[in-house]
Amino acid sequence: MLHTWKVREDDLSPALSQGQREDGQAAALPQGERENGIIRWEDEGGSPPEAIPVRRAEARINGFLEDYSYVIEGLLAIYQVEFDPRWYQAAQDLADTMITHFRAPGGGFYDTSDDHEGLIVRPRDIQDNATPSGNAMAATALLKLAGLAVEPRYVELGEEAIAGVQSFLGQYPLGFGQWLVALDYALSHPREIAIVGEPGAPDTRALLEAATGGFRPHQVVAVGAPGQEVAAVPLLAGRPAVDGQAAAYVCEDFSCQAPVTEPEGLGALLEQSG
Repeated sequence: MLHTWKVREDDLSPALSQGQREDGQAAALPQGERENGIIRWEDEGGSPPEAIPVRRAEARINGFLEDYSYVIEGLLAIYQVEFDPRWYQAAQDLADTMITHFRAPGGGFYDTSDDHEGLIVRPRDIQDNATPSGNAMAATALLKLAGLAVEPRYVELGEEAIAGVQSFLGQYPLGFGQWLVALDYALSHPREIAIVGEPGAPDTRALLEAATGGFRPHQVVAVGAPGQEVAAVPLLAGRPAVDGQAAAYVCEDFSCQAPVTEPEGLGALLEQSG
């Protein structure tokens, strides 16, 4: 399967997405890169997908774990700026492929796919360096994806990977920075926030600003129109508006509190659960 990516890893930067959200800008990519779909891949047979972070280039080797995990993290970040469900779906598709072809027995992931070119030893790097290791980023991304997907299996896989390196984190923290980020997220009982309302409507925007204002690293946010029994983003499924008003549902460990319709009420709820 040959994937032709129309976005680059630097286009998928979570930091860029966060900055644009704080600046009130919705567009995460240049308009020219958004034509004909968000991410375009062409199936030409073979497995697993080959992913390379360049524009209009043909993959000549299979993608590595870090290619998958970095792009998944970026896609999730961009979804939480634009709230286009295609970003979320692309992230989940890549995550499922990563799990299928990179997962290692006993937890964590190999750096190469199960049909990569033959190697004497299949590499499995766990230490973070100037950039996070593919394993640490995979654990981080899966923990975040779990909240949007309402899928405990992703939590189990992320925590399983963290457990495999836990003995190193206290001894060598400088070499496991991204792992510590993943551990912090896992231990925080992250919140899953679903905002149902007409996208762009003032009441929806007010709730979104309340949910994303300030420093809130331990949460994921989904926004969509109400009345979706089967939603593209599962966190939104089956959540109605309240008396015609946009509503926010704050969940933790997949258990949700009663919805609120006022930004002040949402802010108080987040402070209380934080």
